[in-house]
Amino acid sequence: MTFRRTVALTVLASALVACGQAPGSTAVRLQGAHKVNAPGKDVASFSAVKKKVSVPNEVVVTTTEGAKLNASGEILDHFSFRGRTYHLVDAETGVAKVLNALRGQGYKADQNLQAFVTGTTAGAPPAPPPAPPAPPPSDPGQPPTNPPNPGNPGSPGQVPAPPGGPGQPPASNAPNDEFYFSQWGLKMANIPNLWTTTRGREDLVVAVVDTGIDYTHPDLSNKVVLGPNYTFTKKWWQIGKKDPGPIDDNSHGTHCAGIIGSLANNNVGIAGVAPGVKVMAVKVLDANGGGTDFAVMKGIAYAITHGAKIVNLSLGSAGASSVEREFYEAATDAGALIVAASGNEAAGVGFPAAYPGVLSVGAIDSGKNLASFSNHDTSLGLVAPGVGIMSTILGKQYAKFSGTSMATPYVSGVAALVWSKHPELTADQVRDKLLSTAEKLGDPSLFGNGLVDPQKALAN
Repeated sequence: MTFRRTVALTVLASALVACGQAPGSTAVRLQGAHKVNAPGKDVASFSAVKKKVSVPNEVVVTTTEGAKLNASGEILDHFSFRGRTYHLVDAETGVAKVLNALRGQGYKADQNLQAFVTGTTAGAPPAPPPAPPAPPPSDPGQPPTNPPNPGNPGSPGQVPAPPGGPGQPPASNAPNDEFYFSQWGLKMANIPNLWTTTRGREDLVVAVVDTGIDYTHPDLSNKVVLGPNYTFTKKWWQIGKKDPGPIDDNSHGTHCAGIIGSLANNNVGIAGVAPGVKVMAVKVLDANGGGTDFAVMKGIAYAITHGAKIVNLSLGSAGASSVEREFYEAATDAGALIVAASGNEAAGVGFPAAYPGVLSVGAIDSGKNLASFSNHDTSLGLVAPGVGIMSTILGKQYAKFSGTSMATPYVSGVAALVWSKHPELTADQVRDKLLSTAEKLGDPSLFGNGLVDPQKALAN
């Protein structure tokens, strides 16, 4: 028996403070992510455990856009993009009927039709071993101690503070956001200094194809372009059930959106890498962090055809297919920059990050060491901050997450700054600029082209 492939979020916890099974165990592990209320207050936590999820037998069939298959009655869903139509078909009863319908229109299966059937996927990687909670600060007015850093075992229990961090005077250009002191990735690259050149154009849209975005969050106020919710289902008897839209019900997508474009200098929360841009909420993963390749492709197609220049994919699935490869080639040919997480299994670069034309991103810690969980090989594009990253979550709160999921929106934000300064560039040119200006950190099979360097990328 075969199954449609599921996808999983590429996030893992910054530290384990409490461990247990939350209601509705998911296909992603979000253990001990720190929910930060305010400096000097207790740090809460939430957790979920990994669970494999199988879905009914389904096949994705792609044809030229003119093929008429709806009459077969076996099409579960479909969308068209760049001259082709992608059909979700019931594998048990629909394939034969679909093939017959195509042959009746003069199609030949070996020339005009592709299909793939995919298997189950393991969820996100295991979190680091539990660590005891950090002792409370001696001064209740001081911020809580940083959580253990899984990417830097040489300094357990403490993330080294870059210049301008806690206990040091802030840089003169530092924003007044409440938790900026903990945003080591922004401080390491002195990103606020770039905002005198550009904060990101308001007409530049970065799509977050993920679990949705909490567009009611105060740090994302008036920042979010509402896209579709491709996880919504409604049975014939659920007369009053309404689509809630792309509102986040997990926190993962909201966290990614905050890294890209959270408001800056508003005395609230954090600052995004590109606080001037818009983020588009495209919900393809459910509250458990689960979804399908078909929904992801459909979400990307929607984003690109509705004006997104950059598509952030902080997710991954198991293995490649010719249909997906064709789709991602079409997406990049359409002029979009696709930025995708390499994965958290400490293995080779996963998919869709490994497809040609997709900019794959691994994670480093604040010491510029490769994070212990980060996937890597010679195909890796860039690395970026991905350990102990503070950003927005549900409930108008903030949390530190770790994962290539966090490194990816950092690169998407830098790409948005580059494209805002140079709107005449193509997606390939923006990608090449990021790759060619990266800071070399060592072995390309570990760090790819290196650490994304916002200063150099915007300097020319």
